[in-house]
Amino acid sequence: MTIDKDTTPFPNTVQKVNNPSKSTNISDPNKDKNTDVSLQPPKITTVNIHLLNPCNMRCQHCFMHDTSKTSLSHDMWVEIIQLIAQAGFKKINFAGGEPMLYSGLDSLIKVSKENGLTTSMVTNGSKITDSWIEQNAEYLDIIAVSIDSANTETHKITGRAVNNCPITTEQYLDMCNSIKHHSIRLKINTVVTCHNINEDMQSFIKKAKPERWKIMQALPIVGQNDQNIGKFEISSKQFQQYVKRNRVVEQENIVVVAESNDLMVGSYVMIDPRGCLIGNMDGKYVYSQPIQKIGIEAAMAEIKFDVEAFERRGGDYS
Repeated sequence: MTIDKDTTPFPNTVQKVNNPSKSTNISDPNKDKNTDVSLQPPKITTVNIHLLNPCNMRCQHCFMHDTSKTSLSHDMWVEIIQLIAQAGFKKINFAGGEPMLYSGLDSLIKVSKENGLTTSMVTNGSKITDSWIEQNAEYLDIIAVSIDSANTETHKITGRAVNNCPITTEQYLDMCNSIKHHSIRLKINTVVTCHNINEDMQSFIKKAKPERWKIMQALPIVGQNDQNIGKFEISSKQFQQYVKRNRVVEQENIVVVAESNDLMVGSYVMIDPRGCLIGNMDGKYVYSQPIQKIGIEAAMAEIKFDVEAFERRGGDYS
């Protein structure tokens, strides 16, 4: 597989603009509903919006395997983003599935920035082009690329590939360089499984030189990946050994964030494609009523969150 490229590999750097928060000036699009927006900023400062669950890759350890939920309309997502800003959240992270499969992603990134939010996206990288990066650089602050291995055969085994064709190491490095060239902060996410537990990512990470490298232990979620996760799980001791072995990249001023299963459970504020908050405190997903129906504060009250775990994993770095 080849990554679509422009003829010019690295266009001129796009200067980012300062966008002060406008949340205090936004009219409430949900004012006739039971929104009761809190005056106190939330303790978990980032919201992860899963725009859609489908993905063009087939990572068997992924914890978003339910592809049945249809995504909201563009206008409804805009309304939810405005409510997120009004509620005092600092950052919005677009995820999936693969968020770049959502046709209105560019517009939602811009809306989020215009509402004073730090903007972030997690992507498998398969749809990224230089022109897309350039077009969105003004409004997108952070891109996190999911890269589990510097070995394409490992990605084939785990399913991190499109039509069984994984992205090559060279393509990943070109992508990372282009992101940084356009003044977008680069983050790399790596899920550690039994298939990459003994691999050394130091050389690749030093070349990619992300600002932040998040290393995550493969997380089982009942009803999502429990049919396959047994083939991928590792022990806490194995995970810590992987992290310890690769922490040497911190000498290159790369922030390494290790997220064990204990830190991931309950420490993310997630919104599913229907606009419902997702909780996973008990190892399975539970859902609030739709935010657009009851408001974000009422939806937050229906789900348990672990604020201490969010703080311990360094979740607030915007």
